[in-house]
Amino acid sequence: GDIGYNYLIDQNGVIYEGRKGGDGVVGAHVLGINYESIGIGMIGTFTDELPAAPARVSLKNLIAEKAAIHGIVIDWGTTLNGHRDFSITECPGDTFYNYLYSTEDEINDKVHGLSNMRAALSLADQMINASRVNGELNYGDLILEFDREESVSESEILQLIPQNSAIEIIKIDGNIATLRIMRYYNSEGEFLPYRNRYLITYFNLHPDVRNIYIGGYSN
Repeated sequence: GDIGYNYLIDQNGVIYEGRKGGDGVVGAHVLGINYESIGIGMIGTFTDELPAAPARVSLKNLIAEKAAIHGIVIDWGTTLNGHRDFSITECPGDTFYNYLYSTEDEINDKVHGLSNMRAALSLADQMINASRVNGELNYGDLILEFDREESVSESEILQLIPQNSAIEIIKIDGNIATLRIMRYYNSEGEFLPYRNRYLITYFNLHPDVRNIYIGGYSN
């Protein structure tokens, strides 16, 4: 027979697929709520000790990833529970159970970050697709509006730009700066938009940037 948990995590922090089929498969971890939950099994006994640090990190990251995907806010006792909350069992052990409820805020911070990242990546793709002309990419300038009314300086922008990024400052007008991303080609001479996607996402997530626009330039 198949294992009941959807995922398993060992003490090295390695995450294993449990029940065959991955996401969306109904587990058999807690009678009565298998259809509306994801079961994660920590390999080990944690009555008197916590799982190893790598395992705890993987657990929090896995919970945050699934919560971000499904739009769930982590709330101890509602959307995050231990096995014993639904069954007569000592699982997941006293020490680990007491630790779990203290992770709510940290996991929600991770969920918020992942949700912002997913939204920023989606926006970057939309902006890139919108800049196509007759199927060809036709952009390169990023126009950043900073979240302030006073002017932004060139030195501030240079500090903001990721290291080793092929970016040139074209113009600064008050709190608006125009940056030009150098086009990136592979060894076959094909233009690759992925570096641009990364940079658009990076600036979208930056707390000092209020809005971002694409200004096109053709080949």
